[in-house]
Amino acid sequence: MKTALHTLLAVLTVGATMSHAALVSHWTFDESSGTTATDSAGAFNGTLSGGATFVPGGISGNAISLAEISNSLVNMGTSFPGFTTGDFSIMTWVKTTSTDPDTIVVGKHEGGQFAGYFIGVNQNNVYGAPNKGWFYSASSAGNGPTSTTTVNDGAWRQIVGVYTAGSTALIYVDGAPLEDSKTANVMNANTAPFLIGGFSQSGNPTATYTGLVDDVQVYSHALTSSDVQFLFANPGQVVPEPASLMLFVGGAVILFGARRRTPMA
Repeated sequence: MKTALHTLLAVLTVGATMSHAALVSHWTFDESSGTTATDSAGAFNGTLSGGATFVPGGISGNAISLAEISNSLVNMGTSFPGFTTGDFSIMTWVKTTSTDPDTIVVGKHEGGQFAGYFIGVNQNNVYGAPNKGWFYSASSAGNGPTSTTTVNDGAWRQIVGVYTAGSTALIYVDGAPLEDSKTANVMNANTAPFLIGGFSQSGNPTATYTGLVDDVQVYSHALTSSDVQFLFANPGQVVPEPASLMLFVGGAVILFGARRRTPMA
């Protein structure tokens, strides 16, 4: 008869199945036509309007092409999470040469309110800086983290904003390391839709971006530097959940390894 130790050694396995529990939404824009951008990870499909189109040449597969002059937008609706409690992260790839000072790429924000969140490019009054990326998260004037890397040079650039509740708001460009950090403000609720290419102004979705956007991902937790670097090195993929080490002993299962992330409520 085998001993318990022999049984343990015989059935030791490593479970490497990857599920993405904290991934809220992922838009790859790999559609070839139509007016719907499919959320491959969640329930928030986007609607294209104002001449927004799917085009080849994305950072991974196709991309979405937007033009401010024609009010191009992708609208994911008002029910998208506002993240008024807890941590969250938002990533986008952009390809633009726009120097427009009022450029908002992706987020959920109603103009004139200290509420919501978005990733912007260039300087907007006391926010951001010329040619740089910045991350707004219900920030008081001038308090959003701003990149040191130029992001409107016509190359594909990854921009990641990370919000840690009660702690910091961070921005990364083209992977790690971190480029800027500011004290995180309390997130205030707003009824704006989640938009790619603009923001809500007096309840009306308004375009602010000209260029290409690809591989937009939203997480209900704070991405780490290694997560950001993984996404930069692997466009189109999502952050994998850590594998668990499973030991099967006489029908019992013992789990070791990293704790699984909790899905967003």
